[in-house]
Amino acid sequence: MNLNAYLSESCIKNDVEIASMADAVDLLAELHKKAGNITDKEKFKAQILEREKIMTTAIIPGIAIPHAKSQYALRPALAKITLKKPVKWNCRNVSTVYMLASPDSASHLKMLCALADSLQNPPDNI
Repeated sequence: MNLNAYLSESCIKNDVEIASMADAVDLLAELHKKAGNITDKEKFKAQILEREKIMTTAIIPGIAIPHAKSQYALRPALAKITLKKPVKWNCRNVSTVYMLASPDSASHLKMLCALADSLQNPPDNI
């Protein structure tokens, strides 16, 4: 799967200064909203934060992948930020965050697996 098909330039921000995980989630949800990937930023954001309560998405050193299969997602999409300074993501420090928005289970799992694979084996250069 070519993940670049799901990651538009308008959904990428580099060298971002934020203070917390909540700030990162808010910014990423805003990028998704502005790109037309989701219909309701606040409800989508609430789903992301609820998912974080179940288990952290900071599973790769330095990287968090918050995600939600959501009725507020219009299409499978990615947003990405890199941070000037790492922030605490539950119990880990992260400096890169990818947020997935998916309207259904099939696209959600496919995109999540492909992203995890490409981060561990970086040929996609995302």
